[in-house]
Amino acid sequence: MSILLASDQLEVAAATLARAFESEPVHQVLWPDPRQRVGRATRLIRCLLRDALRYGEVQATSANLEAVAVWMPPHRCHPSLLRLARSGFFWLLLSEGPRFFGLSWRYHRQVMVMSRAHADARLWYLQMLGVAPDQQRKGYGSGLLGSMFTRLDRAGAGCCLETSSETNVAFYQRSGFQVADQRRIGGIELPCWFMVRRAKPTVLADAS
Repeated sequence: MSILLASDQLEVAAATLARAFESEPVHQVLWPDPRQRVGRATRLIRCLLRDALRYGEVQATSANLEAVAVWMPPHRCHPSLLRLARSGFFWLLLSEGPRFFGLSWRYHRQVMVMSRAHADARLWYLQMLGVAPDQQRKGYGSGLLGSMFTRLDRAGAGCCLETSSETNVAFYQRSGFQVADQRRIGGIELPCWFMVRRAKPTVLADAS
């Protein structure tokens, strides 16, 4: 069971996701100082959520936002320059500086290479899935995935994601994803896994 995030919940959702991703390897590389990591990640995630509310779907477990999932539909996974501008991403780059730009571009470029090699036109993109730290290990993340999987399976559509965390790889494998590619981001030695879940056949109940 899930609800769609309302625009007035964006700030709380961004903070929830930033806290959920505090120990993510890619966030540790982008923001080495743990005292600044959550605050600076919140600004990035705020931009991503603005874009997703316009062009994708942001789902939550309930109005309490125990967990949040950001899904982008096929053909809208990679934002245009106009979309980046509308979301405030260019202002973020100016405030974060050249180091952030260089590292994030290397990561994004490698993800694009893997996506082009392994994704197809019917794959939804799971951009983010995060559970509030005090709500983890209660099934909220799996519940959000299961709700979306049911919908995708009925439509015959799969989904994909990338992660820099080996712990996340194991979680997503248990959820039905398979590793399609694994690489290291050049220059920063950061691992990156690209994972795909294909649609599963659904059995319709006999209406007779």
